[in-house]
Parts: sequence; C-alpha cells; structure tokens
Amino acid sequence: RQQIVDPFVFGGFGYSNRQAVTLKSMVSGNIGAGVNVMLWRGLGIQVRSTAKVMLLPELIKDNYFHHHVGLIYKFPEQTGGYSNFHKRKYKWGQKRYRYRKPKGM
Repeated sequence: RQQIVDPFVFGGFGYSNRQAVTLKSMVSGNIGAGVNVMLWRGLGIQVRSTAKVMLLPELIKDNYFHHHVGLIYKFPEQTGGYSNFHKRKYKWGQKRYRYRKPKGM
C-alpha cells in the first residue's frame, strides 16, 4: 500500500562548483532530510534540505544549506510477479553442461 507521507534521511559526499562566492569549488560531506507527499496515483511532491560541510580544500570553512522542492513519480509495483529470491528464476540457469575433453589429451 502506498504511503501518503514518506519521510527519509540521507547522507554522502559531493562536489560543488559555485559562481557566487570567492572559493568556487569544494568537496563536501552532505547530510539531510526530506519528505515525499503523494498526491495522486504515484505522483507527489518532494521537499528536502541538505547541509553541505566543506571537506576540501579547507576543512569546515564555507558551509551552506541546499533546499529542494520537486515533483516525483513512483512506479507501481508488479503484483503477482516473481518474488522468491532464493529460487532460481530461469530454468536455463540450472542446466548442467557436460564438457568433453578434446581428442589427443
């Protein structure tokens, strides 16, 4: 069942190249949170904020926040499909081939 409100958190590393400041490029550590609000049949709005902390070329000198609002679409899940992860899906993957030695060996 599709949740109407779906909150999330995330983190990672990134590279920024900005034109409005003196130190234009930086490698940053990113951490943030956001929420997806589903409006109609998989279509929704995503709102998220990210804190970007400078790691290179100088440690923790030029930090900033990045805010984002956008449209998202979640594809519906296939129901009645293959869902057993422990069993092989294709029969050709279970076939054992017999190999013969070349003549003269």
